[in-house]
Amino acid sequence: MPVAIAGDLPVGMVAEHSLLTMAAHVVAAAVALLLLFAGRVFPRTVSGIFYLLLAGLVGFRLFAATSYLLVLLAALLLFGLGTALSLYWPRAAMAIALLWPFPLLYFAHLNETGSFSPNFTLILAALAGGAALGALFPNTSVALLAAALGTLAAGVFWQVELGFTGLLAIFIAGMLWQLLVLPRLQTLLQWLAARWPEPSASRAQQFRSLFLRGAAVSVGMMLAVALLVPRPQPEQNRNPERLQRLQAAGVFARPGLILSAADNYYVFGRPLPVAMIAPSPAAGQRFALLVQGKSPRAAIHRLRTIKEPAELAKLRQAAAITSAAFARIAPLIAPGRSEAEIAQEIENLFQEKGAQAWAFTPIVAAGANAVLPHYSAKRAVMRAGLVVVDIGCSVDNYTSDMTRTFAVRGRLSPAERKLLDLIVAAADSARAHLQPGATMRDLHQRAAAVIAAAGFGPFFNHYLGHHVGLEVHDPASDSLAAGMVITLEPGIYIPAGAAVDSSYWNLGARLEDTYLVTEAGYETITAFPLIWETKQD
Repeated sequence: MPVAIAGDLPVGMVAEHSLLTMAAHVVAAAVALLLLFAGRVFPRTVSGIFYLLLAGLVGFRLFAATSYLLVLLAALLLFGLGTALSLYWPRAAMAIALLWPFPLLYFAHLNETGSFSPNFTLILAALAGGAALGALFPNTSVALLAAALGTLAAGVFWQVELGFTGLLAIFIAGMLWQLLVLPRLQTLLQWLAARWPEPSASRAQQFRSLFLRGAAVSVGMMLAVALLVPRPQPEQNRNPERLQRLQAAGVFARPGLILSAADNYYVFGRPLPVAMIAPSPAAGQRFALLVQGKSPRAAIHRLRTIKEPAELAKLRQAAAITSAAFARIAPLIAPGRSEAEIAQEIENLFQEKGAQAWAFTPIVAAGANAVLPHYSAKRAVMRAGLVVVDIGCSVDNYTSDMTRTFAVRGRLSPAERKLLDLIVAAADSARAHLQPGATMRDLHQRAAAVIAAAGFGPFFNHYLGHHVGLEVHDPASDSLAAGMVITLEPGIYIPAGAAVDSSYWNLGARLEDTYLVTEAGYETITAFPLIWETKQD
């Protein structure tokens, strides 16, 4: 369940619970407890869980759009390979299993800070360090793998936003418990080993036992999903034209799972995290899902890129509210104001104007924080420099996205003015070619070329824009067509010590508007001056 950021508004679409999702939370909680508190006692189980998850993810990624049966077969094949590796070459198996925890922690840290500038040397060191630990100390490394998997499971069932710090604390606590405390609890260890014995016969027998367990879990999970997944009727979206488009696109030709609250809202008018579609309401379709089913995701996403008139009305309303928020806060930007105060003023206006949620976690990044494109901590007080405000709201689950950059002291310095003028020029270059048939890639390259020609190319470190709709990063199409809604958001982020004049250090700037692609070109649906100065001394 999303939680409020500054006050009462949730962040993003609030998903409905179902029996299936509640069961998933219970299972995730049980697995998390097992892995965090006793994972080291069951090395085969921990390794099996890892390779089962890896096999399932790879199989789903490769074959879900073709056949769920192929997903299952591929997952079992890959799981068998992982199980054999764990039994016959345990050091290699644990080296592979520990490739991901440290890089994932690093990327979680980058996400927490809002940075888009990863240190690739550090990433390689994290990969190599994890693999070396697994290869050199395979038995001890089970505790680290169990703690990492347990932390992931905890993140699935936890009902509040833990953030990087909370998840790191769970990971470290689970690892230390298993390495330092658990080995001393002989009575507990004997009790656990007696009730859940690990396979201990010949390696061939162990392989058969472990593989059959994994296969039983995989098939059991698929059966549980087929039996418990909600099956709302598509007519509930009360949009016959959309239903016709969905049917014409073949979305209902075969049974399938929709694994997205936004996709389910689009199809059924209900934000279910998981739901099932089928050609008919017959009960047998639940079992046909296992044999004939495939993912309808691609077809749904193609349709979602083109907005219908009713969707455009909601997107315009969300854009208007967000534009009004900038008019509210622009005069408030001043030294001594906190990032949190500005975020609260924005939320107050969102509530006054009838928005139901934040479209995403708001970004109010002042001073050196402005160098971090997705900074969202809101802990700083404004002193000097620039402040980047990137916000959006949700109206009937349709989102907006808009960014402006302000001078904290009311007037732009020459360096600040140059950066903002350059960003405006980059946006102008892209916007001049914004029309049906243009590509997002081409627009990005045109904007990036303007920034690079001025000598700031390395400091524009994200993509130019994205599609907007039910999600602030909606399903995308590189080739643009009339009815699509996108953003353009060039930015420049210059940390202290960068190889430019020091007057640019710790300056971050971004400008973003939302556009409707029309037959004649485009229409800007957000509105506020690109550059704002209060003219105060």
